Amino acid sequence: MPKEHDSVLHAHGQTFLGSWSRQLAELILQQGGDMLRAAGSKVDPLCVSTLLQIQKDGETTVADIGRHLGLSHQLVRQRTMKLEKAGLIESVPSRTDARKRLLVPRAEARAEIEKVLQVMARVDRAVHDLYRESGIELLPHIKAAVEALRRTPLNDRANRTDP
Repeated sequence: MPKEHDSVLHAHGQTFLGSWSRQLAELILQQGGDMLRAAGSKVDPLCVSTLLQIQKDGETTVADIGRHLGLSHQLVRQRTMKLEKAGLIESVPSRTDARKRLLVPRAEARAEIEKVLQVMARVDRAVHDLYRESGIELLPHIKAAVEALRRTPLNDRANRTDP
């Protein structure tokens, strides 16, 4: 049976930064989802930020959520459909623009949001523990890397003549 450290991911770690980052994101989502379910929440962990943004805004559009969270229209629509199916939000016509649909939290969302916020507080403590164990506070570094790649894509960086 092959050993994990024999993988190409280990041999070419920097090149596979995306794979390592995806593994981290998947672990956080899976384990955070376990914590949500243990708290009795029916919110998909991928939908948490969307639900919280709708709650914060009171009424909003898919496009506005996408702008606030940095997500595509299609991805926001998928998440809001899950939240609608769970009975946590509803789509209503705009009072000022007949072409526009607004997303609003339903009364049932309050109890779910309370569960989510309690789990988020626990996750925050767990992440600080992870920072202590790993020796690095990841979030500021991840944010800085995202912004740097938005400014200068990988291909532009790879084509630079200076190392």
